[in-house]
Amino acid sequence: MSNLLDSASIVLTPTAYDNGKMLSVKPSAALSAELVTNGDFATDSDWNKQSGWTISGGTANVNSSSAGSTYMRQNATITGRVYKITFEVTSFTSGALYATAGSAAGSLAVTGVGVYTDFVTANNTGGYGVYASGSNTIASIDNISIKEDISGDFDFSRNSAATRVNAQGLVENVQILSGDLVSNGDFSQVGTEEVSNGSFSQEGAEEVTNGDFATDSDWFKSSFWTISGGTASMPSTSSYLPLYQNDVTIAGKTYVLNFDIVSITGIIKATSINNGAASGEITLGEYSTIGNKKITFTTQSGRESIAFARVVGNTSSCTIDNVSVKEVGQDWNLGTGWSIGEDKASRTAQSGSTSMYQSVSFTANKSYKITYDLDISAGSFLLRIGGGALINTSARTTSGTYTEYIVANSGNNVLNLRAVDGNFIGSITNISVKEVGQDWDLQDGWSIGDNKSTFNLSSGAGNISQSNVFESGKTYILTFDTLETNGGNMAYRFGLAGFVFINAIAANTKHSIIFTVTSPGSLTLRGADNFVGSITNISVIEITDDTNLPRINYEGFSYQDSLGSEEVPDGNFTNQAAVDYWAIASNRATKSLESGFMRLTYTSSIGAALFRNNLAVSGKNYVVTFRAKGTANVTFSSIGENNSIGDNPTNPIITTEWQDYKFNVPLLGITFRFYLENGLQVGDTLDIANISVKEYLGQEVVPDSGCGSWLLEPQSTNLITYSEDFSQSVWNKGGVNISSIGISPSGSISTLLTEDTSNGEHRIYHNNISVSIGVVYTDSFYIKSNGRSKIRLSYTGFNNYEPKFDFVNNNLISSTGGTTANIKSVSFGNGWYKVSVTDTATLTGLRGVISLMKDDLSFQYVGDGTSGVYIWGAMLEQQSYSTSYIPTNGAASTRLQDIANNSGNATLINSTEGVLYAEIAALADDGTYRIFSLNDGTRNERVYIQYKPASNEISGVVKNGNNTQANINYFLSDETQYAKIAFKWKENDFAFWVNGVERGTDTSGSVPVGLSKLSFDQSNDSNYFYGKTKALVVYKEALTDEQLTCLTTI
Repeated sequence: MSNLLDSASIVLTPTAYDNGKMLSVKPSAALSAELVTNGDFATDSDWNKQSGWTISGGTANVNSSSAGSTYMRQNATITGRVYKITFEVTSFTSGALYATAGSAAGSLAVTGVGVYTDFVTANNTGGYGVYASGSNTIASIDNISIKEDISGDFDFSRNSAATRVNAQGLVENVQILSGDLVSNGDFSQVGTEEVSNGSFSQEGAEEVTNGDFATDSDWFKSSFWTISGGTASMPSTSSYLPLYQNDVTIAGKTYVLNFDIVSITGIIKATSINNGAASGEITLGEYSTIGNKKITFTTQSGRESIAFARVVGNTSSCTIDNVSVKEVGQDWNLGTGWSIGEDKASRTAQSGSTSMYQSVSFTANKSYKITYDLDISAGSFLLRIGGGALINTSARTTSGTYTEYIVANSGNNVLNLRAVDGNFIGSITNISVKEVGQDWDLQDGWSIGDNKSTFNLSSGAGNISQSNVFESGKTYILTFDTLETNGGNMAYRFGLAGFVFINAIAANTKHSIIFTVTSPGSLTLRGADNFVGSITNISVIEITDDTNLPRINYEGFSYQDSLGSEEVPDGNFTNQAAVDYWAIASNRATKSLESGFMRLTYTSSIGAALFRNNLAVSGKNYVVTFRAKGTANVTFSSIGENNSIGDNPTNPIITTEWQDYKFNVPLLGITFRFYLENGLQVGDTLDIANISVKEYLGQEVVPDSGCGSWLLEPQSTNLITYSEDFSQSVWNKGGVNISSIGISPSGSISTLLTEDTSNGEHRIYHNNISVSIGVVYTDSFYIKSNGRSKIRLSYTGFNNYEPKFDFVNNNLISSTGGTTANIKSVSFGNGWYKVSVTDTATLTGLRGVISLMKDDLSFQYVGDGTSGVYIWGAMLEQQSYSTSYIPTNGAASTRLQDIANNSGNATLINSTEGVLYAEIAALADDGTYRIFSLNDGTRNERVYIQYKPASNEISGVVKNGNNTQANINYFLSDETQYAKIAFKWKENDFAFWVNGVERGTDTSGSVPVGLSKLSFDQSNDSNYFYGKTKALVVYKEALTDEQLTCLTTI
């Protein structure tokens, strides 16, 4: 195949383009060597000057007042070849100058000083140069350069904007030159965690030595205590006979004591003492039953030892095991009445207000999001940011999960958990402080909230800005959404330009402004002194005003999981803190930091859970990945939630070699766990590494996985005036609520249509749109399920067409009316589908109603208040099929037709023999001729391939003197699918190949003469080829059957 491409004279693939050009990849040389001699007019030689032209002083000068239209040329041109002519006009008085080849003048009329370039096709051998038009041209030129255009590039025109699907799978205007230049425009970015141990679940290293009594050492025993067989025992006694270990804890710190009572009579106690002395001991807990015991305590000065003894007044005996003491509450300082235990900070009633606190590195003028869970029995509670000017959040008097947003003051460096008064009784956990509003500078009055920024200032104006967004001289489009507002005024400014005001700004509205920047710098949005409201989805994208940009459209993408940010701070276990981040239920295993992984060693045969509170959000799905190895008895019975293994059909078995694991896990609560099966043996191990937990957001395109093609389409107009803004009054809503949320097929914000709880239809529809009776129209829109995957459409003006449609499965469930209607959905990726309905208008007003439908196919029902669909990109066009999306924002919009022609020249095309090859697909089986051709600039001499009006029919045709010499037809199974087609011509030897098979031949006929152009039409700007092209190739010799088989095989 590579050899075949080497022998081609013209190769066009969807590779590159300029404004007004589709660039071929072959021939590789675009221009010949310089053809002009004495182009700087250093001497009065080499040029053929007609009357009125002179050469002197290093310029060529013309005054046509007496001569009329006049040429200055040199050499002989070759008819049909294209020349690139560049010249500088050094002085200009009047008239017009044109580049010329033969006697043909270029299309560019030069009427001033400057450097100009034009391409001209020679119509005879008269030479190339400059032509002065009329009898009043007075000018001087210099530095003329003329080179033959030996490229295969196509001239391209459309003269309007147009959209395509880019390599990332997004619908975009082809005039877009950049990605989003605004960072964090939806205010959703969240920084790293600023609070340490916010769930109070962190445990320090083991403080007890020989807590499993594996040896008879490290413990101080009275005469009655014994250590043997992995336990410590006290016989029945009425004496104070402690078992203790000295200097286990440090005064002022908080610890959790865990131990197992294997057997017991009477009552025993755990105490903190002073090196074995009973005097002054502090009782931590008293126990009379077997089982695991857990106590949280804060060590008092002089009581740093841990002891076990009988309770005075009782005759007791016991056997204990697995004694563990670990620090908890790290990084927190506890005020009076505060304690830490059971993964929370608690406070009992005290006299007056008290706090517990932690040092936090707040940055002045930065915004922070603070979340916490509060369980309150009495009194009130608030968060206070201390150091510098104090910030108090709202006082809370009821239990719940709370979110607070603050802007830090200079010097703020302490987070206080504050009991407002002495009556507060309750607990707090899952405290999180993260920076939000990154990359934005906020003046007074602006604050960050849930994916938005809000302005509310009692008097005066305030700005929100982002620096280094614009470059001078470039053109951009600014878009943003206003959410709730009071109808006041906003303003915007680009760089150092003055503010432009938007008066009486409306709520729930999308705004779009196109502008050219005159000074570089910042984007600034201003809340005026009468404005109260919120904004989000701020975007700035560089665009061009070039309107002749060809489109390379992509399709056939691969998809991958779309994931949120990493929830595990150090899943690679680089330090001890990464191990301490995780907890083990009931201390049934020990944790240790190894080289890049964590090892669990099981101390119990009962199933054990490795868990982390507040790691994830209840009700969301997560992708969990990790590496693990261990002993053969270790098997996961749940990941994420109890009795759940996510999308895994069987419990994953851990082997003795490292294996990678991945699961999609739905969470019902906020605790994330790895739970291991019963049947473990004491001493079994689990090594785990590379733990990652990320929210599963759906499927997304694998960038650059699609296949590109040149997209050429007819003119079309979107008659819907607001194609994306469904909040406008032209869209009527009933039984639904709308909100701007979710990512649309363009990467912008889509509209979520949510059914309310009323009993009836839940629908949206556009006001009647004026159409012509008897004309075919196509209605289309993009839609994505959010609990509803079936819709009922009801069309007034399409013969009352009412289909019930499953858009996810492209399944027409049932329909009435619309005898000529056609409905279908095409998967767009990321859960989106493009639904289109084509029919003939039966009224002068057309209206289509989209109603949500339940799985039982009812469309009148009591809504659940949460289910619905996302919608975007509504379009109604006078076409028999759906074309590329045309966005509108207040008025109908037209995309003009794509025209591509004038590739090649007589040196690249052989009239006597050759092959014309293409890999193409039709846009639709629409009953029209669609042609691309080799021609001489007329319809008389042609070789062409065409889609014909008959369904799925394609043919290769040769014309000589406008008489048909060969016409070979073939019927495709579906012309909208890509086919590889080759048409060979040679005198009395014509063949038509499709998808690796010779489909027809003709052994009698002449060949055309003078072929010099390759065009996506039949040569005279008619029967344009509208379709998709992956390749278009010209050969100057007839290929063999073997070569044609290779060339056209799919």
